[in-house]
Amino acid sequence: MSMFIAQTINKADPTTDIELMVYSLQNRLNQFFAITIALVISAWTGQWLGIVSAYLLLMLIRGRSGGRHLPSLTWCSLVSGIFMGLVPLINYNEKVIIVMTVVSVITFLLYAPNYFHERNDDGSDLKNKVIVTGIAASNLFIESSLMATILVVQAITIIPWSRR
Repeated sequence: MSMFIAQTINKADPTTDIELMVYSLQNRLNQFFAITIALVISAWTGQWLGIVSAYLLLMLIRGRSGGRHLPSLTWCSLVSGIFMGLVPLINYNEKVIIVMTVVSVITFLLYAPNYFHERNDDGSDLKNKVIVTGIAASNLFIESSLMATILVVQAITIIPWSRR
């Protein structure tokens, strides 16, 4: 879909860089479809606020902590949308929330941020570690099942399971 849109735009303005446009469109469409899937699920579950909270927290934590990527943007859209749509339905008792949160805090302290692709180092790794660890630790007071689930899943994605 990104290629089709980029080619259509390029016909109207041949000076546009198709490869750059495809890349940009893929990222935007990925977010759009993930949110759309989550909102469709919320139409059945009525969890509008939970889905918005899940989206905002996931984007904040993921953007600051890095993590592994799925094999394609299509898979990313599907898995992210379903995850954000279903995570508000999960409820744990207080002890499970605390354990999940502590595991997340320790994982973020040890591994965040962990980017599994090349990037320009802007010198904000320590700042990002402090932010994600602080957000994770705040769930020790908030005790949110939604937050604990998002934190532990994101923490799992930053663990370097094998050598690079």
